[in-house]
Amino acid sequence: MQGSTDAGTQAISRALEMLERLAQSDGPLDIAAVAASIGIAPSSAHRLIAVLVSRGFLSRIGRGDYMAGPALIRVGTRAGLHARIRRAARPPMRRLALTAGSAVHLGVWEGEMVRYLVKEAPTGTCLFTREDMLLEGYCSGIGKVLLAHLPAQERDAYLAGNQLFVALTSRTLTDAGEIRASLELAAKRGWAVDDGEVLEGLTCLAVPIEVPGEGVVAALSLARLNATPGQQPFLGRLRSVAATIALRLQSAGLGERQAFAQKSPNE
Repeated sequence: MQGSTDAGTQAISRALEMLERLAQSDGPLDIAAVAASIGIAPSSAHRLIAVLVSRGFLSRIGRGDYMAGPALIRVGTRAGLHARIRRAARPPMRRLALTAGSAVHLGVWEGEMVRYLVKEAPTGTCLFTREDMLLEGYCSGIGKVLLAHLPAQERDAYLAGNQLFVALTSRTLTDAGEIRASLELAAKRGWAVDDGEVLEGLTCLAVPIEVPGEGVVAALSLARLNATPGQQPFLGRLRSVAATIALRLQSAGLGERQAFAQKSPNE
């Protein structure tokens, strides 16, 4: 078993080295020479390149000439944008978490899920969330905000899809019509709430982070355990922090909005 694991790790390492050399090349390469230099047969190298091209990590622009493909560019762009969001958001989020005594999250829409990019919480806060985790959108406060601000066609496709809206608690909305109504309400009032829909006893209040010229690029939430239902005492503070983050992002400069609204892997 160990031998097969080592072989798999070595194969991945060689594939990544091949990808790096081809993507960074300034001109056509001798594939046989590259293959020999990293210890694989030319036939294996050609099969590997064919897979990388088919998956969009490389693009063939001439005989023996390749460049970074759209999938590789998306990965790099996403990582860069995510890093910039984290850097802009973390300081004001940390201050809010400490003053409110609650966990504060920032999330973006990615492949019909919410990716939590930043989490700030006071020491000792017990909450299952963590940075870079993915969570369903239809039942979370952040997810509702992001869904409410998706283009109508994308939101309709999400609600009309074949996915199953699973009840995580007794309060989770699972009917597409009810979910749509909750999204319309979130869009109208400018905030959304998850009142025990993800976890019993957990209330998350969420607001959009809207950058001028880019639209809603992320959402911010404050999570409280055993909070009084219907009361939103931190709404003003949450909106203020969201506006601060938006200004910091605008000052840092952003790419196109679509870089934040990640597409489904099947698109």
